[in-house]
Amino acid sequence: MKKILKISALIFLIVLVSACGTNSNGKKQTIKVNDKEYSYKIDAPYYGNITIGNSSINMLSTTDMLTENNITRDTVTAYGFKDKSTGDKFNYERNTGDNYYEVEFQTHNSIYEDNGCRSCHVHLSNYVELPKGITYNSTVNDVIKAYGNPDENNDYDDDNYRDNKTTSGGKLGTISATKLVYKYTGDNENMTLNLYFAKSTGKLYRVVYTIRVKN
Repeated sequence: MKKILKISALIFLIVLVSACGTNSNGKKQTIKVNDKEYSYKIDAPYYGNITIGNSSINMLSTTDMLTENNITRDTVTAYGFKDKSTGDKFNYERNTGDNYYEVEFQTHNSIYEDNGCRSCHVHLSNYVELPKGITYNSTVNDVIKAYGNPDENNDYDDDNYRDNKTTSGGKLGTISATKLVYKYTGDNENMTLNLYFAKSTGKLYRVVYTIRVKN
């Protein structure tokens, strides 16, 4: 009887360890671009699917994958895309080389327009959701709880749109913010996630990330 109990306990321990060591980010995945396959594994809590408007996509999607998920091109900019059903916009630039595939993404909420910017709607989205439920309503503490301590946590004077004229004819002023930076480096993969939080509200307002995988 004791031997059976020991074997049962051992099996339970093995199952428990296996479950703790497995997550969706840790699985090897493959993306096909122009008949070339790129295999990667990004084992980071902030990598996975991102939702813009009503559309959810893998953060390393190809253009075809965007189209399959109700995303269409927005002709305002070369790399502009938007959710067909809501019109939420974002920048999605894909770069390829002899041995790599890369995506650069960015979007923001209405903070610049709310401060009077006339032409800050190019990457404007009303709803974004990152892995582990991070949205425009999330705070710095919410993100650290979900993703752990960032590689960088700095005060940031956001003058990204300072040269855009406002409705009154002046120029958009600087937005006081906090910037969190998360960095991931694997054997053939790397990712940088930049998150911006307005000090006036304490909440997330801008998302920028870059992912590169090597073949």
